[in-house]
Amino acid sequence: MSTIDFCRNRKGRLLVFRQAMGMLSVNLVLCALVSGAYRNRLYFSFAASAAGVLLILRAWLSRCRWKDGREYSRPSGRVPYLLRGRRPKRVGKPAFLMDSADFEDDLTRFTVTGEEDFTDDECWIAKVLSCLLCGILMIFFSFVL
Repeated sequence: MSTIDFCRNRKGRLLVFRQAMGMLSVNLVLCALVSGAYRNRLYFSFAASAAGVLLILRAWLSRCRWKDGREYSRPSGRVPYLLRGRRPKRVGKPAFLMDSADFEDDLTRFTVTGEEDFTDDECWIAKVLSCLLCGILMIFFSFVL
């Protein structure tokens, strides 16, 4: 599936926007923290511009990795014997880890898409497009705010 066909698909657009808005909210909070740490509003623009450039770089590197097809795999570390498999199973999740799948709602299946519904190539396309969209929005916010 090409990128244009993926963007024409309604579920594909929802996945891209969901990922992009998640990244955008995290980056805006980080820029606000940087601005608050320096106690100057001008640093928000600097941090937003830097975050936008880094997100566009991340989109480019994700595209290169997707086209190359190689995944970076970190060598597995050795786990001590005492720490293997003895963790108790948690019943609930903390609130910040909950997603729309944790809630029962009539509109959830119409408004939310998960990555399980897409192929690996479509997930890569969504990741690249969401990073690119978020980077462009961060650079836009650096000029506007």
